[in-house]
This record gives sequence, C-alpha cells and structure tokens, in this order.
Amino acid sequence: MEDLLDAIELVINSKLTGTLDIGSGVATPVHTLAPKGMPVHLSSVGERLHTKANLEVLTTLGFNPKYNITKFLKDHNKI
Repeated sequence: MEDLLDAIELVINSKLTGTLDIGSGVATPVHTLAPKGMPVHLSSVGERLHTKANLEVLTTLGFNPKYNITKFLKDHNKI
C-alpha cells in the first residue's frame, strides 16, 4: 500500500498523462504464492511466462519501490 500511495503522489504532482504500471518491477510466479494444495496450472493457455510492472516511467519521477509481493506477504504473515 505504501508503494502504491508513493507512486500516486508522484504522478499527481507531475504532468504525466496516460497509462503506467505501478508495482515492484520484480517478477513473482503465482505458484510460489499459492497456498499448498491449490492447483496452479503452469502451462495454461494464455498464461504469461513473465509478468512484472514496467517501472521505467515511474523511476524518472523518483519512484523507488520498498516492497515486492513476497517481502510484503512475509512481513504481514500471509505466507
């Protein structure tokens, strides 16, 4: 949440327009986060091999994420 709010504040205070990604820029496979026993099909049709936020535009505004999904979930005792 902190990273999201930081990114929104930077964008609001800029002249940036258009669509952009907000995230950590770190790819995290879903199967590493899924609870044990939950079926995750690694080769489903249409599934991306790598998904991560492109932070190129945000970093030009000074954005530097503090969290990635794995660290966030560990810090909040979710995994």
